[in-house]
Amino acid sequence: MNRLRRSSFNTLKQQLPQATTTKSINAIINRLSAEGAHYDVLFTYSSMLKNNTPSDAYTFPSLLKACTSLELLSLGLSIHQRIVVDGYSSDAYIASSLINFYARFCYIDDARWVFDMMPERNVVPWTAIIGCYSRVGDVDSAFSMHDRMRHQGVQPSSVTLLGLLSGVSELLHVQCLHACTIQYGFGSDIALVNSLMNVYGRCGRVEDARDMFESMDQRDIVSWNSVVSGYAQVGNVRVVLQLLNRMRLEGVQPDQQTFGSLVSATAGQSKLEVARLVHGKILRAGFKLDAHIETSLIVMYLKCGIIDYSFRIFERTPDKDVILWTAMISGLLQNDCADKALTVFRWMLKSRMMPSTATIASALAACAQLGSLDQGTSIHGYILRQRMALDVPAQNSLVTMYAKCGSLEQSCAVFDRIDKRDVVSWNAIVAGYAQNGHLCKACSCSMK
Repeated sequence: MNRLRRSSFNTLKQQLPQATTTKSINAIINRLSAEGAHYDVLFTYSSMLKNNTPSDAYTFPSLLKACTSLELLSLGLSIHQRIVVDGYSSDAYIASSLINFYARFCYIDDARWVFDMMPERNVVPWTAIIGCYSRVGDVDSAFSMHDRMRHQGVQPSSVTLLGLLSGVSELLHVQCLHACTIQYGFGSDIALVNSLMNVYGRCGRVEDARDMFESMDQRDIVSWNSVVSGYAQVGNVRVVLQLLNRMRLEGVQPDQQTFGSLVSATAGQSKLEVARLVHGKILRAGFKLDAHIETSLIVMYLKCGIIDYSFRIFERTPDKDVILWTAMISGLLQNDCADKALTVFRWMLKSRMMPSTATIASALAACAQLGSLDQGTSIHGYILRQRMALDVPAQNSLVTMYAKCGSLEQSCAVFDRIDKRDVVSWNAIVAGYAQNGHLCKACSCSMK
């Protein structure tokens, strides 16, 4: 990777002396931006400044895209100041890039200010501000801006509707956008139809997604994955397998997402025969397993109670991420193997992998299941030494662990420090009082 980066810079150093005009340097910047080489974009701009080559309206969109992708807030703000000084604030493409930049950091008011300051707006800034609102979950404002856009006579593009879809989770909104897709003549836009199918699936309307799928003149792998994912989410393994067979007949190669959906759906069934059938199908396809699929396979076998085979897959996985470790620990705990869960947790710590709060919650639950105060206290000490900020579920596990291990005083101390207690928090402390023989206090807490 370092050699690749040096090679990239060496190539740039050879090209830049030959590029002496704004137009020629912009060509380099835009090419690098299209390739996703955002650091190189900024390096080129730096050289541009050193050589006193003036920038123009075609320079800034790629610079803002680089700052957005690399999450460079301060540099982006500096570039915005330069845009204002150079008088390019009203340029539609620059303004759209600024809106996307501020949206990346959830500075919605700043994004809206940029939009409102534009004297004229075409579809590009409208699409940017609509997508901005939708991505932060303010779907009502996104639809309101869409209506205002139409009222002002600006025709939405398929990208506008894609931006709206990015934050949609309610069926009524999906149906509205589906109708807009037909009304605006975007029914053959594969990316938009794929997104609609995906959201229909998330809303549990898999048959609507299937109807769209069957009506498509052309399909890509994303189309197949969208409908497969929809059936996987409702646990319909039979139809998922049928779709995979149909993919093979139509010459479409499944990818990691396809098999990931299949394994996830199978895990929810907890049926060993189906699990083995699915695993065999993946192996026969000669498919290289990624961490996500291996994690799903482990969860699938653990839900079927096949611990030894799950452990073999786990041990063979070279690059274990925190999700894989947590899945193994949690699965062992659910199979009443708390001692093995803690062994894996210790193995995780020795490998220098930082546990998540979900991992900590599972490890504490294992200590509670064993009634092991020493191990639970040791994990609590690790949390304090690492200065980990626990979420409420992990704090609840700490309350339960101390209570089940007979240390009610410590359990109450942890409970008192929980800022935002949920129903699980209260249930944990009530159960703790009851288990330790304080029925009156348990009743008193349950009334709060």
